[in-house]
Amino acid sequence: MAISKFYVKLIYPFIVLTYIRSYIENEKMKASEILKRYAEGERNFQKVNLRGQSFKGENLSGADFSKSDIRGVNFSEAILRGTRFSKAKAGLKNYLTIMFILLSWEIILILGMGLLKSIFLVALVLDSGRINNFIISIIFLLMFVVLLRSSILKILIIGFGTITTAMIVVGIMLIAGAGSEIVISMVHETVMLTVIAAMTIAGTAVTAMAIAVVGILGEIIPVAITIGMVLAIVGAGVVVVGRAGVFEVTVVVAVVEVFLIFGTYIGWRAIKGDLKDNWIRTFAVAIASLGGTSFYNADLTDADFTGATLKNTDLRAKNFTRVCWKDTIKLDFARVGKTLLAQSEVRELLVTGNGYNKSYIHANLRGAYLVGANLNKANLKYADLSEATLAGANLNKANLREVNAIGTDFTHSYMTGACIEAWNIDRTTKLKGVDCQFIYLLEYPQHYSDDRERRPSSGNFQPGEFTKLFEHILDTVDLIFREAIDWKAFVAAYKKIKVENEDTLLEIQSIEDKRDGVIVVKVKVPLDTDKEKIHQDLIENYQLAIQAIEEKYKTLLEAEKEQIEAKKEQIEAKKEQIEAYKERIELSRSQIKTLQEVIENLTGFQLLNKSSQMSNEDDES
Repeated sequence: MAISKFYVKLIYPFIVLTYIRSYIENEKMKASEILKRYAEGERNFQKVNLRGQSFKGENLSGADFSKSDIRGVNFSEAILRGTRFSKAKAGLKNYLTIMFILLSWEIILILGMGLLKSIFLVALVLDSGRINNFIISIIFLLMFVVLLRSSILKILIIGFGTITTAMIVVGIMLIAGAGSEIVISMVHETVMLTVIAAMTIAGTAVTAMAIAVVGILGEIIPVAITIGMVLAIVGAGVVVVGRAGVFEVTVVVAVVEVFLIFGTYIGWRAIKGDLKDNWIRTFAVAIASLGGTSFYNADLTDADFTGATLKNTDLRAKNFTRVCWKDTIKLDFARVGKTLLAQSEVRELLVTGNGYNKSYIHANLRGAYLVGANLNKANLKYADLSEATLAGANLNKANLREVNAIGTDFTHSYMTGACIEAWNIDRTTKLKGVDCQFIYLLEYPQHYSDDRERRPSSGNFQPGEFTKLFEHILDTVDLIFREAIDWKAFVAAYKKIKVENEDTLLEIQSIEDKRDGVIVVKVKVPLDTDKEKIHQDLIENYQLAIQAIEEKYKTLLEAEKEQIEAKKEQIEAKKEQIEAYKERIELSRSQIKTLQEVIENLTGFQLLNKSSQMSNEDDES
């Protein structure tokens, strides 16, 4: 509390002097005055002092605030289309910067004092004769060695894991029936060491955060002072240990102090942009931007920040299309949220304009201002370049495979040797004056060859031929069929689209076999046609035609099945008739046989009677 009062007394006179100096040296211009002049048609507001003013939700499109002091100005939700901020100075006002730095220093001092008190208490409580203290201290040292190359999050995880392990060891000893005095001593010592471990971990995180905030707010001098304070706390810790005279605790204290230094290292590492501790940097930048210049949710389309100082500025705008960030200062210390500026490699490209031989695979460059940028041999595969401006950019030998270039401006750019395999362009893509001798349609050669489909196949493009070639391509809708094409369905779909678009001249330009079963059908359309709609309608109607054909075949198949079933029934009926005939025949055969037997019996009886008569006649004679 005493420290806080000391800093309040130190800051208050500084704030008063800052306000007095601002009015003496450079009187501010009120926001109302700027808006009044803007409404009257004035656009030139160069070199004005606008510190702390608010233009929230206002329309200042086309205004020129070059070389102006816009620290602490609120431009949130403002419309700033084409507004110039060239060499303007944004960020925090001086007194806020000092307040944040002093607050960070106070946090480190309070933390250091708390650690020293805890160390002194442990030194008095722990018994120097116990070997387990020394062992636990050694564990802390080994933990530091392991964490030296780790992030602060790993420190928290491993630190709490160590504390939990210590508690488990005590529990095991209790279950094992160790002597009560030993167990009580171990519990006592474990609790004290757990307190030190927890404070050490927290101290590491807080120190890292404070160093990051100071580094983002100030330059080398405030950071040096902060590091000096940490080292002073380390020295004080050594003195405390010396008074306590406990060797084992000396080791523990050494680890605590080293962890403070380690926290300083992590904070410095976060300032330099190490991805391991990016969350610390993000949090520190958010804190350091409080009260700074704000462009939150503003429309910055075509705005110009060339050479502007943007440290501690909130740049979470809703529209960054074609914003010029050339040669901006401290853009990496601005709050950028999830915009395209969040990617460090993209941010560096936008500031320096130099992407020679660098990788931007899948990069978000939507609406990026890259006029005259050096992207020679750059790998832009799968990047989003839609609505970006690359006028005059060097794209020689660049990899533009499957880039999204809808609405992209390539005017007077250089593309000799570039790969444009399956790049996505349309009539809004500007290719006027492109300087290109040859291009490749494939990133990698076809199977068993070195053919990357060079265009032209031999020689070079003459001036203007590249543009004419792709303007010709832009007049077509390309339909890609990766499996066997049903020509009946395609013809039906094509005829239907022609009827539905009778005012649009549609013509099949070519049918290309791209091997591996891929067929490309190019349909020529007028330049001003909505190609996306034509393409979508063709594909949808093709699918519908396939379904109709399948339904037709299905109906025919069902009819054929019914006929087959009827035939089967007829055959079964015939079979039954045949069986009936068979039965009749068998019955007839049986009857004939019976009749034969009767006849045979009658014949035998007659013969017997005749024989008997003849015998009787013989007897009578």
